[in-house]
Amino acid sequence: MRYLLVSGAPNYIIAICTLIQVIICSVWLGTSPPSVNIDDTSENGHIIIVCIKGSVTAFYCVLGYLACLAQMSFTVAFFSRNLPNTFNEAKFLTFSMLLFCCVWVTFLPVYHSTKGKIPIPVWSYSSTECLVRMHYHLNIKGNVVIVGLFPAYTAYPLNKTTDWRMAKFTRDFMIEFKLRNYQCILAMMFAIEEINSSPYLLPNTSLGFEVYNVPHGQRHTLANVFVSFSGTVYANINYRCSRDSMPVAVLTGPSWALSENIGTLLDLYKFPQLTFGPFDSALSEGRRFSSLYQVAPKDTFLTLGIGSLMVHFHWTWVGLFIIDDDKGAQILSDLKGGLEKNGVCIAFVEMILVSRGSFLTTSWKNQVHILESTANVIIIYGDTDSLLSLIVNLKQTLLMWKVWVLNSQWDAAKFDNYFLLDALHGALIFSHHNEEIINFTDFIKTANPSKYPEDIYLHILWHSFFNCSLLRKDCKIVDNCLPNASLEFLPGNIFDMAMSEESYNVYNAVYAVAHSLHEMMLNQVQFQTHEKQKEVVFFPWQVSSLL
Repeated sequence: MRYLLVSGAPNYIIAICTLIQVIICSVWLGTSPPSVNIDDTSENGHIIIVCIKGSVTAFYCVLGYLACLAQMSFTVAFFSRNLPNTFNEAKFLTFSMLLFCCVWVTFLPVYHSTKGKIPIPVWSYSSTECLVRMHYHLNIKGNVVIVGLFPAYTAYPLNKTTDWRMAKFTRDFMIEFKLRNYQCILAMMFAIEEINSSPYLLPNTSLGFEVYNVPHGQRHTLANVFVSFSGTVYANINYRCSRDSMPVAVLTGPSWALSENIGTLLDLYKFPQLTFGPFDSALSEGRRFSSLYQVAPKDTFLTLGIGSLMVHFHWTWVGLFIIDDDKGAQILSDLKGGLEKNGVCIAFVEMILVSRGSFLTTSWKNQVHILESTANVIIIYGDTDSLLSLIVNLKQTLLMWKVWVLNSQWDAAKFDNYFLLDALHGALIFSHHNEEIINFTDFIKTANPSKYPEDIYLHILWHSFFNCSLLRKDCKIVDNCLPNASLEFLPGNIFDMAMSEESYNVYNAVYAVAHSLHEMMLNQVQFQTHEKQKEVVFFPWQVSSLL
């Protein structure tokens, strides 16, 4: 032991061991590199993104080599106990190497107990036939109805060559459930239940709602709007074919494009539209969207806050990832001006195209060199869905010494897999201050298929996480459920119990409509005589004038 320490061996051990590992890895990557495959057979109803090792022999050679290094390190540390006390490192070397070996040994059963899943925010169901026919429509009747258009789930073709018209017959697709948007639906239900139970707001008037799923594509979006107007399964333009109450307002979001597409149509009818997504100056044009109201606060101070953060930490060399749309162009212009004013230089600017299912393509390979830039601070602006390709590839890459600055539209819990070496671990997120809504968490805890049997979303969640039997006919559970199951039992990276910023905006939007209706009701009652009292009638254009 003493001979090894006094000789020049320690000067070459690290270099030699590293060289051996580089050679093994180079041979592995050069001959049979790992790849990604889709497994839709091992687990019924789920699609798993599996990492194929390529060469099993090479994989275990790397693993075995690391095991040898761990064993040799522990052996050296064990014998170093006999070194003299003047060698201070000997006091702690054995203990630290013991911990290293324990962690490495613990890794083996953890690795072999998983299926090589890549942490991708997609839930997929390939064998449940009812999901192919599922049209999410949640309806609670009332004297006055508010319509909500939410992207609750989206279907993606697994194969880029798949014909969308044949996807439902071949089952060559997967469905992404957006639980962050589903929390917005719960926030809408919670606000309406609060209003209906209040004796001071809209007395003797019940507030109902209709919720529709808004898939990708402008055609499907506008079709759902006409369906909500006509009151039937099929859209009948300019006709109301139902005796149920006419909607008085529409909630849309969270994306800017979705609200813009719907707003163009609603403005023709002077129908009030409230958006709960991030504020967009393009939607504030009075000529195009005279009946559109944005609940979210402006991002006026976002660029100022980011610039102040850069100055505070003396970060003068940054990179930018910006969503490629009108909103992104405006933010890019504001960021450039604010950063350059504070002496911050921009290393690169990458505009990310918004494309459906982009996380399944290989377009990211052309952007890898950007992340190898010398800029250690990366600013990302966009929402979760639009920059899904970026976030998924970051989760698969171990990027050290990078500081990520994100805007508030990111779903942090959605991508949190509780791994400290995650590339986005410790990211800085700018968000708006929201007041705590009392009893909202308790409301989520009590939401279950028994309480809301018409909500298909809850049935699917219970089927997926609590092993409930599901009727393929109508997508509803029957039995074999975990007793007292609740949404709070779901992992935090799947469903966050805390109210999101979008849900907070939905909650405020519902109350804004309710207060406008209440004011209309008071005005109508005030001018009615006792002999000619009539039922209060609410027209959408009247609501728009009071919002």
